[in-house]
Amino acid sequence: MFLQQLILYAWYLLSGSFSIETSLPLYDCRVAILCLIYGVFFNNDKSKRIGIYLGFVGSIVALLTPELDKFVFPHYTWISFFVGHTMLLWVSCYIFFVEEIEISFKKYTEVFVFTNILHIAVIIFNSFTKCNYAFLSEPPIFKDVAGRLHPITYIAIMMLMLNFALYLVHSYFMKSRDGKFKIINRKIEN
Repeated sequence: MFLQQLILYAWYLLSGSFSIETSLPLYDCRVAILCLIYGVFFNNDKSKRIGIYLGFVGSIVALLTPELDKFVFPHYTWISFFVGHTMLLWVSCYIFFVEEIEISFKKYTEVFVFTNILHIAVIIFNSFTKCNYAFLSEPPIFKDVAGRLHPITYIAIMMLMLNFALYLVHSYFMKSRDGKFKIINRKIEN
């Protein structure tokens, strides 16, 4: 993931494609990647937890509803998009299932608070710059439906949906730790 981000930002800068509208690390998945890189390099569990929650939700949503750059396939940004999000999902699963990072309601609450503060900051940034980071100004799909909503209503719906998704991920994580969805350490009987 580190190499993928390094190449992506080098390409942004060297090609002259870096823009305030699309290149900053203010999308949930880019925040997750940065948190996971920091968490792995510095063994910081709080950063890893933020990364796995945002990474699990963000990568699945991104892979199901890809918002690709203006470039035509087979451009590097397309490859980077799919490789980056697939790696993000894989690393999030690895840290949860193999490293067995601590997940509790208190730890989930820390991620919840961080994510909502991040999104409030992104909403403010988007309003001043007319950007669409974290898709808090316009969704990647159903744009005509969202366009009929008042901006505050749209933002509230998006925040509720993300918070609900984070809660679902937390519920899944907790149940998998209780053994109900255990996918590792299974014994194979002949």
